[in-house]
Amino acid sequence: MDVHSHPRPLERVSTGIDSLDTILHGGFFRGSLYLIIGIPGGGKTILANQIAYSTIANGGKVSYFTVLAETHSRLFSYLNQFDFFNYAAIGDTITYVNGYQSFKDSGLGGLLQHIKRTVQAENPTLLILDGIPMPHTNERNDPGTDDFIHELQTYSEYTQCTSLVLTPANPDRRYSHALTMADGHLELTNTIKSHEAIRTLVVHKLRGSDYIPGDHVFTIAPAGIVFRT
Repeated sequence: MDVHSHPRPLERVSTGIDSLDTILHGGFFRGSLYLIIGIPGGGKTILANQIAYSTIANGGKVSYFTVLAETHSRLFSYLNQFDFFNYAAIGDTITYVNGYQSFKDSGLGGLLQHIKRTVQAENPTLLILDGIPMPHTNERNDPGTDDFIHELQTYSEYTQCTSLVLTPANPDRRYSHALTMADGHLELTNTIKSHEAIRTLVVHKLRGSDYIPGDHVFTIAPAGIVFRT
């Protein structure tokens, strides 16, 4: 690469959720990789699908990989409760891919190759990986979590396909290197205060952009994730 060439200007990609775009000062950046971390049941899958269906409604295309997650039929049954869900779009502008077998057989290395083949064939504008195990493993043919995130980030930039990686919260933070490499890090929490469940989104990092810090309280409604204003 010519070190004297001008860098490619960053292009914003709307999440399709006006209040979240406000928090992110305009949305994500095209071709970047973002981690969405939270406890099971925290709302990660709902948020990701809400973004996905907003993306296709605005002319984009989505490849949605599930790894350590529910079956697709069960997922669709859950999503059918939300206004944004469009079953007719499945297989056309949004494709759900089961990556569990690739991960089971060949670890993160095999999963990465499966992802690359799919992106090459489908040419999506948004890639979502749901249920990615972030702790390091020593499995054979597994390049490790850090290498996986690094290679996926590089591939996202090359293809200009924005990537969202959904992973459970890990108390011992063994994926700290992945957090450093990712272009952004959002965390969903669910705490009990005075017998009330309080759901919040916190932006810990958004490379190349400012954002609104602090806890952003949201609820899960028929419309999907709804932030309190």
